[in-house]
Amino acid sequence: MAVTEQQVVPSAETAPQPARPSRQRAFSWPTPAQLRRSAPIFTLLAEIWAIPEVGKVGIANDEDGVEIRVLIREENRPARSAIYAAERDYLNATPPHSFRLWVSSAAKVGDVVLAPFEIVLER
Repeated sequence: MAVTEQQVVPSAETAPQPARPSRQRAFSWPTPAQLRRSAPIFTLLAEIWAIPEVGKVGIANDEDGVEIRVLIREENRPARSAIYAAERDYLNATPPHSFRLWVSSAAKVGDVVLAPFEIVLER
């Protein structure tokens, strides 16, 4: 008597079902207290971005603290002064912390390699 192999094909009822795609967690807004604590940085970024000569604003965060990089299209003293005035207002509105602001002219930066930063605003 010959023994034959028989393939078992699972029925639709017994076949493993594909895993349900995981749902992304719903976005949750910051608490009012967190928003109040964040208001000075929002104000700083808004004031900087309102300056027409500003082309890019980026943020880097490392073990030393937060760094904001501002690239202006071309060298412009009044624009630099307005940016540094906004920084001064920010620093006066917050407790002491590790914060650095760098303003560079895009024309002067050219091919110079800057430390990595994430661009958050760009025209």
